Amino acid sequence: MTKHMKETLKLTGERGRDIIYGDDDEFVIVEEKIVDTSRWSTIHEVVVKRVEDGKFFKSGYRQAATEMQDERPYEYGDVLFEEVSAVEKTVIVYE
Repeated sequence: MTKHMKETLKLTGERGRDIIYGDDDEFVIVEEKIVDTSRWSTIHEVVVKRVEDGKFFKSGYRQAATEMQDERPYEYGDVLFEEVSAVEKTVIVYE
């Protein structure tokens, strides 16, 4: 049995922003969440689906927390999107 080699996409910051802002027809966002914060930024994790083959990719980015900061997603150069796969998990909660 051979293990699937996961794909890594190296994209320009501009292309990454296009994906995040919904301006790229090749990818759609399937999940986006804030995973951390700092004094001036919110740290996001995003999972996107490549329309062509249905593969999923995950990346993280920082964005300004207030209108007084000037920080856009992926503004510092190239960005990596790592291939991921959906895994179903069972969670127990008490109510």
